[in-house]
Order: sequence, then structure tokens, then C-alpha cells
Amino acid sequence: MEFDLKYHGSFQRRRMRFPSDNPLKEVWSQITRIGTIEYTSSMFTTDKTDIDWSQHTNYATVRVRQATELWQSGRNASLLTKPITLYYSFLNLLRAVMALVPEVIGPSHHGLIYKGNTQLLLSEAKFVSGTFGSYLDCLNLPWKRNSTITLRSCLAKIPEICLEYKSPDRGAPEVKPITVQGMMRTGEVKLIFDSRFLEESQFRSNWSIDYPSLKSLCRLDEKGCVLIVQERFKNSTDGGYDDICNFCEKNFWNRLTSQNEPVWYVLQGQNTAETLNRISYYFIAIFILGSIARYNPELLQSSLKPGSESEWFFERFMSSAERFFPQLIFSWAQGRETYFPSA
Repeated sequence: MEFDLKYHGSFQRRRMRFPSDNPLKEVWSQITRIGTIEYTSSMFTTDKTDIDWSQHTNYATVRVRQATELWQSGRNASLLTKPITLYYSFLNLLRAVMALVPEVIGPSHHGLIYKGNTQLLLSEAKFVSGTFGSYLDCLNLPWKRNSTITLRSCLAKIPEICLEYKSPDRGAPEVKPITVQGMMRTGEVKLIFDSRFLEESQFRSNWSIDYPSLKSLCRLDEKGCVLIVQERFKNSTDGGYDDICNFCEKNFWNRLTSQNEPVWYVLQGQNTAETLNRISYYFIAIFILGSIARYNPELLQSSLKPGSESEWFFERFMSSAERFFPQLIFSWAQGRETYFPSA
């Protein structure tokens, strides 16, 4: 009987890493660098002859500076105020990188309209023309004018808070962590779903409905919440490990903390082509919270009572947003995944 060894590693290709004792401070420090005209003028160029590139770099750098100052100004604020400054920080950051990467200076309208609700989690954002719609167009992400999305729906799709999201009030997260197990000799790859988020019998009955993007790629294992990838990734001169990396990057969301465990995330209930991306869910959630803080702060005060679980959860979300949204934006600006691990 031949032994088959497992690959070690996360299947994340660490293309750029900035180890730091304070990852939050480091990611914003790297963002701040984009706000310098010297760095931006040398690192970002264009082949287009019909645009004034100095206008784009000036537009971007001043908005990055605004983004970092807004983030700093709201760091010690409570949930009644912090969503406002953080949203405008994110808006300026998004506009800045749009000017540098897809080279688009979008319209001044935000691209989202707040629709209130007496229940915090059912508050909505309506999609209209503006900055956010232009961002989706730049990435060829489909969206419909006047369609809406709730705060609950956005929060349920953010991997970094999926464990905290699960509760009787909020329900189960719509993004699930999976462990990717790859074998060297046979090239077999298994996707092991985290049992904390699933009921086994329900998963085994409904997996192809709940995860339609995986239906044509996988089959159910003999037991457990485990799928086997149909394709084999046998070790070769090209490297089976790299092929598994490609598979994961194409079909899942990476773990932003760049650890050695092969943990990835898959969205439940929708085909990949019908979903937004991680930047979008963070952005819309902060937009809704910021709008509530501006127009109906009483709802925040009554929904997030001091010492409550809801207050605890939203504090965790805000911490995740200010830590990982700039990382996602920075990765987009650099054109490769970037990580800020603890030193």
C-alpha cells in the first residue's frame, strides 16, 4: 500500500507581506504612503493618451490623505459616531484607488441611497448611479439600479466575522470556512466544511443547492461535511501545489491573515457570478451604519445597548472593517494579494 502525504501550507501565495507588531497601524501606514505624490507618481502610470494623469494622481493623493485623517479622527469614537467617519474614510479610499487602477474618476454621488427600517439589521441600501456603481462597473460585477440589500445580508457575507455573526438574533452566516486538504501522490483535494456552522444531515442533503458554484466541481464524500473535488491535481514538474492554489483563488475567498492553515471561505446560496465582492460588503455595511448614525442615531442607541451582545458584535465588526477594508483596497491597488501578519 502506497502512502499519500498531505501538502502543508495554506495554498495562499504570499505575494506581498508586511509583518508588524501592529497590523492595523501598518496597513494604514501603507495606505498613507499612497497619499504621497512622490510614491503615487512613480508607482502608478497610464498608457492612455486622452487623460490628464496628473489630475488623477492629485485627485487620488488628496483623497487618501482625507481617508487616513478621517480614520484617525474616529478611532476613539463610540458606535454612535464612528460609522460616519469610517464610511467617509472608505469612500475617499475607494475613489482614490479607482482613479489610479481602473483610471476612473467617478461621479460625485455615492451610488447608494439609505432606506431606513425600525429594525437595525433590516435597514437597506439602494443601488443607484454614482461612485459605488462605477466601482462595480470597473470590475464587471453585475448590479441592478434600484435593487436593495440589507445590513443583515452584508454582514452575513463577511468572512472575518462569520464566527461572531452566528446568533439566535442574526441567524447563521452565509459564508462558510472550509479546510482544503490536498494529497501529493493521488492529487485528490477535499473541502472540509467547518462543523460549527453546519448540521451534517442537512449539508449532505442540500449541499448542491446551498453551494451551486461547487455543484459541477465536486462530489459528496462518503461521510461528514466533506466534498471531493472532481479534478485531480497530481504533483508534476509544474507543481500540483500551485494548481491547487489556482483552484482555490478562482473559487474561494482567501484568509486575510495569511496563516499556515489551509482555510478558505465559500459563499452559500449563490453562484459566484451573482455575488458582489468582499470590498462591496464591507463598504455597503459601513454606508448603512453611517447613514443610521447620521439620520437616526436613536435606532443605534436602542439597538446597541451598552453591555449587550449586539453592541459587542458591532464593535467586532467595526474593528474588522477598519483592519481589513484598507488591506483589500491596498491589495487591489498593488495588483496582488497583500498580507499584514503579526511579527
